[in-house]
Amino acid sequence: MGSLFVAILVMATVPLIFKRAFVGVLAWSWLSFMYPHRLVYGFATRFPFLDVVAGATILSALFSRDKKRFPAHPVLAPFIMYALWVCLTTVFAQNHELATEKFSTVMKAMLLGLMVPILITTRHRMMMLILAIGGSFGFYAMKGGAFTLATGGQFNVMGPIGTFIQDRNDLALALVMSIPIFRFIHLHAPHKLLRLGGLGGMLGASVSVIGSQSRGGFIAIAIVGLWLILTSRHRAGLLAAAIVMSAFTVSFMPDTWWDRMNTVQTYEEDNSAMGRLQMWRYGIELADNYPLGIGFRAYRMRDVSAGLLPENITLRASHSIYFEVLGEHGYVGLFLFLFLYAAAFFSFGHTRKLARQNGLDWAGDLSSMMQASIVAYATGGAFLEVASFDLSFQIVGIAMALSMIVQEILKEQAAASAPPPKAFGLNRPRPAGVPVGQPVLPNRGPAE
Repeated sequence: MGSLFVAILVMATVPLIFKRAFVGVLAWSWLSFMYPHRLVYGFATRFPFLDVVAGATILSALFSRDKKRFPAHPVLAPFIMYALWVCLTTVFAQNHELATEKFSTVMKAMLLGLMVPILITTRHRMMMLILAIGGSFGFYAMKGGAFTLATGGQFNVMGPIGTFIQDRNDLALALVMSIPIFRFIHLHAPHKLLRLGGLGGMLGASVSVIGSQSRGGFIAIAIVGLWLILTSRHRAGLLAAAIVMSAFTVSFMPDTWWDRMNTVQTYEEDNSAMGRLQMWRYGIELADNYPLGIGFRAYRMRDVSAGLLPENITLRASHSIYFEVLGEHGYVGLFLFLFLYAAAFFSFGHTRKLARQNGLDWAGDLSSMMQASIVAYATGGAFLEVASFDLSFQIVGIAMALSMIVQEILKEQAAASAPPPKAFGLNRPRPAGVPVGQPVLPNRGPAE
């Protein structure tokens, strides 16, 4: 029954997508972040709903009359360069079967990011996209927060099986990246209930991250919380709320949570932490021996690791977005990867400054929140293999879309306030005795 409900819901959006192409971006985001088909049993868990929605969105973008544009933005250059580079490393991959498997996933994520600046062309559409993302992750924030409080933190908060966020560490990172989104919804959502939902998402996500017992998530939420406080216009209120929230949540966490968090300081005694350091060294070895990269899934190529790793070290995941990209795509790939997110970060900074100078507080706050999400990804991702996370590419797309929306709004404001153009031609002198409202007729001379 659940599968049938999800199928009807998804298929009902297809006609709407062909009528309004931007609806496809909303549905695509919902399927990519909430995974409704993974929350039920039956045929829906195997049906390619995402491919159906993606195909409908692309076709509608090509042929519908819905408003769209070419994303002529500086961030587009590193976006395309990184996409072309990973295509090149996939073509010359050491193991085509492994590389192609991940390549298709990455291209879908990047395609979603590219669709954002193409189809999200107005403030209204941008708000709907943020609500779609926030609502998707808000479900897991509220669910995980309630689960943590109900069980006293005795069990880890996990995501749905078979999804990108099934692991507690990945889910924790996704929720930390979502906290700034919830904050924006709390500030600027068009309805009071939605604003309350944003506040609930912030609280639920914070509790869920702590309940996941993810050390990387704990570090990321601490840094993002500090970033939000320092960049907020309401520093005192946020600081007080953060102190009360942290004290309340941490106070009832079990001893296992404290023991796990303490290993951050004693990483030399932790096998998991030492295994990550070994894989980071291995990533450097891969880049040194294969400067142009060996393709996706480099950390699963045992034939390559046999010649580079010592016999007493087991091959495992890279556990870092930086060493993941370095091992798979070499030094060039890592440079383009860092260049892409740095470009998006500074684009948000420029948009924030421009928006606040012209009274567009909503755009300024959204830019600031998106910068916080990038900070969360940069810090939390340093300990996770999530370089192909859909949300990170979508944030890059939002950087382009938001910048162009603000520029269009400012152009419209400038055009509306500009003085009307003068009439073409010479002004004829008004003869004496002719009223002001009466036109001046040309002098044709005496009648013949």
